[in-house]
Amino acid sequence: MELSKSLKDLISAALADNKISSKEKEILTKRALAEGVDKDEFELYIDSLEFSQKEDKTSSSEGMFNKVIYHRKAGFKQEEVEKGVLESFGGGKKEFQEVPVEELKIRFWHVLVPGILILSLTITGIFWPYAMSVDEALNVYDFEAAREAAADAPCKDERILGFGDIKCQRTLDLVKIITQEVIYMTDNNEFDKAAAAIQELNTLEFFDDLWTAGQLQNNLNSTKDGLYLALLSKGISSKQLSEEKVEMYLALMTDDDLINKVENLIN
Repeated sequence: MELSKSLKDLISAALADNKISSKEKEILTKRALAEGVDKDEFELYIDSLEFSQKEDKTSSSEGMFNKVIYHRKAGFKQEEVEKGVLESFGGGKKEFQEVPVEELKIRFWHVLVPGILILSLTITGIFWPYAMSVDEALNVYDFEAAREAAADAPCKDERILGFGDIKCQRTLDLVKIITQEVIYMTDNNEFDKAAAAIQELNTLEFFDDLWTAGQLQNNLNSTKDGLYLALLSKGISSKQLSEEKVEMYLALMTDDDLINKVENLIN
C-alpha cells in the first residue's frame, strides 16, 4: 500500500496526541479512497498505527518538549464566493462556500527552538562581534581595528633554495595602515606620533623582499623618506614644528633630493 506524502503528513498530525478521533479517521479514509487506496486495508493500517502510538505513549518523545500547545482540527470553513465586476455592481446576497482546512498542531518545541536560535545568535553577536577588514576599518579611520585585522593575516617565507615566494599579507596591510596613520596624524598636527609610526616601518617583516618581488611600490627607505617629507612639509608650512624637531626628522631621511626640498622650505 503506497500513500502520498501529503496523506502521510496528515496521518502523522492526527497521531500527534496518540489517538485518532472518529472525525479524523473519516477524513483520512476519504483522502485515502481518493488516492485509490483500499478502504479496509487503510483502516487496518490506521488502527495499527494508533495501537503502536499508545504502546509508546510513555516514551521520552512525548515529554514536555513534544507537548501540543495549539491544535486546530481538520474540517471546513465558510468563505465568501468572489464575484465578477458586473455581479458586484448588481448587488444581491453574498454567497459562501465550504473550504477544507487542514489540521494544524503546534508543539512546545516548535516555539522553543526558534527562541533558542535567536538567543544564541544574540549572545554570539555580543561576545563575538563582527570584525571589520583592514580596508573597512581604514575607511572609518579606525586604525586599532585595522591593526587587529592585520594581526591575523599570514606571513611566511616559502622560498627553498632560491625558489618560491614570500607571502606576507600582514606586512602589506601594515604598510597601508601606517601610511594612512601618518597622513591622518600629520593633518591633525600630531607630528611626534606620526614620526613614531614611520619608525615602526623598520620592524615589519620582509619589507624590501616584498618590494623586490613587486608587491610593494617603494623600498623601506623610500617609503620612510616620502612620509617624512609629508610630515616636514606640513609642520614647516604650518609653523607647528620647532627647528630642533625639523633637524631631527631631517636627519632620518636618506634621499638627498628630498632633503634639499625640505631645506628649501626652511629657507
